[in-house]
Amino acid sequence: MALNFLVRKVRAGWALGLPRFLALALHSLVCRLWELMPTWPEEARDFVVGVVTASGHITRSRDPAAPVRVEQQVEGIGPPFVAFVRPDSSDLAVWNQVVHQRQYAPVVRILEEAGCLEVETILDLGANVGLTAAYLGAIYPNARILAVEPDPASFQLLKRNTETLGARVHALQAAFWIRDEPLTWSAQQFRDGRHWARAVEPTGNGRDSIDVVTPADALSRLGVARADFAKVDIEGAEAAFFATEEDSEAFLGLADVFAIELHLESVDPLKAAIAFDRCGFLTFSAADFVIAIRRERMSAVV
Repeated sequence: MALNFLVRKVRAGWALGLPRFLALALHSLVCRLWELMPTWPEEARDFVVGVVTASGHITRSRDPAAPVRVEQQVEGIGPPFVAFVRPDSSDLAVWNQVVHQRQYAPVVRILEEAGCLEVETILDLGANVGLTAAYLGAIYPNARILAVEPDPASFQLLKRNTETLGARVHALQAAFWIRDEPLTWSAQQFRDGRHWARAVEPTGNGRDSIDVVTPADALSRLGVARADFAKVDIEGAEAAFFATEEDSEAFLGLADVFAIELHLESVDPLKAAIAFDRCGFLTFSAADFVIAIRRERMSAVV
């Protein structure tokens, strides 16, 4: 079947004439080679160009677990934004998203327009290496942040990247999950399988299991009935929170405003939309995120 399709393509291309046939063949070859290229050269280029363009600095550190130090002035933040990243991981792509593409700027704008000028409590669920926690901590200097990340190597970097925030950040090496049950790393590769795409799943036994933080645990650790803002990027695990009405109500009771990445290979978007509406949220799309805000918070400032 594949060979027959290829032969038909060649015949169709040849019918356009030799110059166009050769151009099409060359184009197809280049596109195929580009698909086989790893993504890191492009990410590294964007990282270096972005930092240098912003008059920032990239230097080597003496810590093998955090080999590259980055310092750059970021709009909306007074002191230079400083963080450590691993060049052989997805950290450069995360930096590009958080700092260069200003991924959370729409969230900050919506919080301001909703009258949430004093953000006091933030949940960073799926905190990765802490760049989002550090960024939001700088934007909201009075906020207390609970940062949850299960991957051991990313968690160590998370603690390093949020050191300047001091006691305002409570970092937990755990997975955010709907209930307290044994979890393990998923045997199936999720998306590109890099550091930012490690997924968890329930395991049949408690051996070598990953610690769990439930919605009730998260609010208890912050000491509030509801957080001001929750960022959720948990690599498909969010599907468990939309499985039933009870689960989605417990999940969406976490905060007044959410920025959640819905991984559509795991989550039914219609089911998620119905859950947000049922629980009283207005939703907006912003890049990879769904931003949701309680209607009552919006009506309070209209």
